[in-house]
Amino acid sequence: MIRGLSDGAYVGDGQIQGGLAHSFGPTAVIDVDGIEVLVVSESQQMVDLQQLRAFGIEPRERRVLALKSMQHFRAAFEPIVGKVIVCDAGALATPRAERRPYIRVPRPLWPLDRDFERQGRPEA
Repeated sequence: MIRGLSDGAYVGDGQIQGGLAHSFGPTAVIDVDGIEVLVVSESQQMVDLQQLRAFGIEPRERRVLALKSMQHFRAAFEPIVGKVIVCDAGALATPRAERRPYIRVPRPLWPLDRDFERQGRPEA
């Protein structure tokens, strides 16, 4: 069910976007079996609670928040949650370097290869 439609405009009030006007472009809030989903036209990193509040979603009142963001969310959202669970979606933004398809690097190379004997100059 559609709960709201918007032009996507909001003004940040947090550490990163405080006082700055932004827009997600045409935006909808939909309800999928009791789960509120914010659907935006122009993606952005989630860095401000106003990115939800402006569209009627109060993050402090939710038991679970799921955000698609790299690390930018932490300043705004970590203080209001009990636990952060980082999910690795793969692709270019994976925090696990060994998952990236490097082709022109000497091997073995840490952190790409974690199980190898160190060679070269011994540490002093």
